[in-house]
Amino acid sequence: MTIDQKDELMPTVTGLYSRRPYSEAQILDGRVYPQMKAEPLANEDGALVVPVRNKNRPHFRRLGDASFRTRVGTTENDPTHKKVVSWLRGTLQENKLKIITKVFDDETPRASGEGANYEEQVIFLLEEPARYRWFTESECRVAFDGGSYIEPDIAGRDTTVFFPRVGHESVIIEVIQTHYPDFGTFFRLLSLSSLGHIVVLYFVAPDQLDSRYNRYRIDDKVATMELRPAYYLAQGHVFKNGREWIRRAGQSDKDWYAYLETSYFRVAMEGKKDKAYQ
Repeated sequence: MTIDQKDELMPTVTGLYSRRPYSEAQILDGRVYPQMKAEPLANEDGALVVPVRNKNRPHFRRLGDASFRTRVGTTENDPTHKKVVSWLRGTLQENKLKIITKVFDDETPRASGEGANYEEQVIFLLEEPARYRWFTESECRVAFDGGSYIEPDIAGRDTTVFFPRVGHESVIIEVIQTHYPDFGTFFRLLSLSSLGHIVVLYFVAPDQLDSRYNRYRIDDKVATMELRPAYYLAQGHVFKNGREWIRRAGQSDKDWYAYLETSYFRVAMEGKKDKAYQ
């Protein structure tokens, strides 16, 4: 939409610098109008707007499409989920970060459990915490074409580069207690993983900070947090430990997601409840 297209009524907008709300009635206020002109303005959907000083109908004109119109996925309201999100963010802000995966040899069955032989491989290393800034929930919304967006639980980005890439990945952590990513959320997360993001699917057991599928260790001596997730997305692929869940050639998104539900997500949802590993 351009500025020549039909204006839309928008009673209140927000100054993106001052965070001050502005109403249509204030457009004709000679004291407030200069303040509006001095900073970018956006409506509640995230679209840029400009004030129009029409004496009969002062209003805000939208300059483009809104970035955040339709939420994909839902927020968990589970107490354990909220506790873990808060704890993870605080811990990540204060420490270096290593993300480590288990790598089984080719002779080990795919469904290997505890006790199987494996090596550990670092797949993400953050030695300078000051380079990263961490966000939670509404702070880390990610917009997609058509105005849809997802709202990850936790996301961190390297502030020293313009765009994430190998060695400078952004990190998304989805804390999963009562439900795993739905169809729409999963494929958006997968697409982000192909664009320089590592997506950790952090399954947690009730009233715990981790589960058998997500171990953590904090080394206070070197201020480092080590995460060992079994389930994660990287470079456009789906992994459990160091093994990729392969998509068959020609398999539709619907069929592939249905396969992942039974062989990937639901297995983790059941397994994380196992008290023997808590």
